[in-house]
Amino acid sequence: MVAAVRGVPCSSRFLYLNFSILGYMRRFVLLSLLMIGSLAAQAFTLNRLPPGLVGYLELTDAQQQQIVQANLGFQNFSLQKQRRSAQVQLEIAAETAKPDLDPMALGLRYRELEAIRREMSAEQARAVQTVQGILTTAQRQKLSVLQEALRMQSTACDAVNWNLMAYPVVEPQWVDQPNVISRILIPQSIMGGGCGSITGNFTSLPRQP
Repeated sequence: MVAAVRGVPCSSRFLYLNFSILGYMRRFVLLSLLMIGSLAAQAFTLNRLPPGLVGYLELTDAQQQQIVQANLGFQNFSLQKQRRSAQVQLEIAAETAKPDLDPMALGLRYRELEAIRREMSAEQARAVQTVQGILTTAQRQKLSVLQEALRMQSTACDAVNWNLMAYPVVEPQWVDQPNVISRILIPQSIMGGGCGSITGNFTSLPRQP
């Protein structure tokens, strides 16, 4: 099909397509890096636990500080790995754009991507274990209720999607002083708590007896 393009040699057309793909991949990776930078800024500015979570678990000031530090440590690790992952994807795009593919070069980079994914998963598991070690036995028991809520999320979302019930509305908790903004009721889905995928390791939480 490429050779059927009139006025354009097959080899030139091939190179044009490859450079176009490479350009798209570079823009995608650059956008990913910008998003990672935004997450990094957010990690260091939103360094307080949600008041609802603090009140539910009855966390002390010392516990809150320890939990924040543990999460910042994981976020720093994750950001470093994500930056490297973006760089590897850019290298894959460059290798893919070459007329002659190098299986070894591509294989090594795809292997590195999988290694990064496993490292981040293992580090997150360690972060969960560290944070849970900060809690008391009674606080860990309270987490079992939240664990059950996660298990029921799929069923609850089905009920919402079939109009058996509506999303709850909550007042935003990031406003310290009462004002007109804090009195606006925002659907839970807009605040990131609606039906969608939830990532994390919840298997190690204790079950409610």
